[in-house]
Amino acid sequence: MAQWGFSHDLAAAQSQVPQDSVPPGQPLYLWMTLDGAQTAIDRMQSSPLTIQVHWVRENPEATPGAPDLVTDLTIGRPDMAATLEGVVRRSGYFEWHSWARKDTLSPGTWTVSLTYPDGQPLLCGRDAEPCRFTINVG
Repeated sequence: MAQWGFSHDLAAAQSQVPQDSVPPGQPLYLWMTLDGAQTAIDRMQSSPLTIQVHWVRENPEATPGAPDLVTDLTIGRPDMAATLEGVVRRSGYFEWHSWARKDTLSPGTWTVSLTYPDGQPLLCGRDAEPCRFTINVG
């Protein structure tokens, strides 16, 4: 992943510095730019490549509210694989812009992580660490 951010408005999320705190009770967008390589192309040759966004509230027993949520995002389809493979050959990677929305977040600290459907974490950054973000609501 190259970039990410949180905001109550998708357009604002795409143009601002990532926030670490937001007010409760409003929709929240996580936007992201994912970098894909040949491994992603290989996965999408036969079916859409899917990643999951996990929204998990830390310490939910302290403040009851919205449940945890898993959102599936499709990253490319078999009919796009050849085009994206050409991009990977030219530049070494392709960029995929996507977003996920949580309609209402209750107060507390939320952790957002990205995985493949089999539970394997998506890796982020130069250090190839699991994609995991924290946002404080309240």
